[in-house]
Amino acid sequence: MKLKSGNHRLYSHDGFHASNFGVDRDHSEHLAPVNSIRNEHNGMTRLRWIACGLFLTLALSFEAAAVHADESVPVMVGGEAELDACGGVGEVRGLNPRGDGFLAVRAGPGGKFPMIDRLYNGNRVYFCDKRGDWIGIVYGDPKQDCGVASPLPKRQSYKGPCQSGWAYRKWLVLIAG
Repeated sequence: MKLKSGNHRLYSHDGFHASNFGVDRDHSEHLAPVNSIRNEHNGMTRLRWIACGLFLTLALSFEAAAVHADESVPVMVGGEAELDACGGVGEVRGLNPRGDGFLAVRAGPGGKFPMIDRLYNGNRVYFCDKRGDWIGIVYGDPKQDCGVASPLPKRQSYKGPCQSGWAYRKWLVLIAG
């Protein structure tokens, strides 16, 4: 392969410039333009970085999904010696009866956590915790004392006797507190 004269500098396979060794352009079949070598190397480096980035993104996505599927996030109550364990009372409102017609209660604050229960328009809940757009709620039979309407000085995860979980705040309206 003969290289035409031009602006390319010729390099050997180990990167040394051909003119430093008295190599004539007409007899340099084993030499290649440096831009070609560099472009090929840079292209492979870019591909490796892209592949690593994609791999890490997928690995972290699967890890996050596994955390959501396998674990629950407890609803925290209390923490103030003079205030109720949960700060407010709310009600489920605005659900479309022609749609799903229920509000999903989830094991953690996010749509990727498993659904553990369903609430309907008019159900009363205690607002106890908050993470972003998700409210940590305690709920149960209206006749049952859930134990969150009086002070608990120490912040702790809710353990019953009622149910607890996380619900998206768009469908919850604060009515007292």
